[in-house]
Amino acid sequence: MLFNPICKRNFLHVLFFTLFACLSVPGKVYSMFDAPQPIPVRFALANLLILDENYNLSPDKRMSWHLTTGGARLFGLPEVQPFYAQCSGPGFNGRIKISGGGLSVGAYSEASAGAAYGRYISKSLFTEIEVAAHQVAIKEYGSAITMQVNGRTVWQVQPSIQLAFVGLNLNGARIGTGDYLLPRRFALGGSIKPLSQVLLFMELEKDTRYALLSRFGLIADVHNPVRLMFGFQTEPGIISSGVSCLIGSVRASIAFQYHPDLGISQCYGLAVSF
Repeated sequence: MLFNPICKRNFLHVLFFTLFACLSVPGKVYSMFDAPQPIPVRFALANLLILDENYNLSPDKRMSWHLTTGGARLFGLPEVQPFYAQCSGPGFNGRIKISGGGLSVGAYSEASAGAAYGRYISKSLFTEIEVAAHQVAIKEYGSAITMQVNGRTVWQVQPSIQLAFVGLNLNGARIGTGDYLLPRRFALGGSIKPLSQVLLFMELEKDTRYALLSRFGLIADVHNPVRLMFGFQTEPGIISSGVSCLIGSVRASIAFQYHPDLGISQCYGLAVSF
């Protein structure tokens, strides 16, 4: 076989090269573009798309600056550890956001960077547009890059009720010589605050490649400064949880997900307001 000599020298690198070369192509399996975004709050709520932690803050904190960082260990594999960082704050009569992340495993690497601008077009309606660049590189095979447009709209129906719509890859971005279509995902959902210390979430998501799925989440401030989070995704039956602690202006979080086929993943990170 062509790869026999390489396998003998470095079996793990070849294994992950083969795995991620396959997973980088959208198909009947999840690619890293589909993998859980390593933001602890979203991770703990079963990958809830409609959530943006900045817009679930109290009104006096929404227009301050925030730095969010996160990392994850997916499926119990120490080699698969994506990272993410996001900085957002007021600017140009609205809110600006810069983000980036990536993953590198052996011969395979993936990176992304994005910039977003959002503003309240009325007292209760917020809308945001993001432009993101994605790059995939496989050693000795080259790299490919593409641009993707995402959108988000949030409607504060009442002080305790919020509705949101999220669209990912609105422009139908494709990547690679095979012109593969990146995931196009649309989510509609909302949140309700039945108690001052409890926030409930529910959303429906349609990926153009898969069947409709739903997610449910709960955030409970059980005892200041400790916060508990729980989530569930119907397909393929992901269960998630997390805990965070606020110390001054820094919130430290850790979250877990259980996938029925792939096992347990962990996510951890810090969020800072300044």
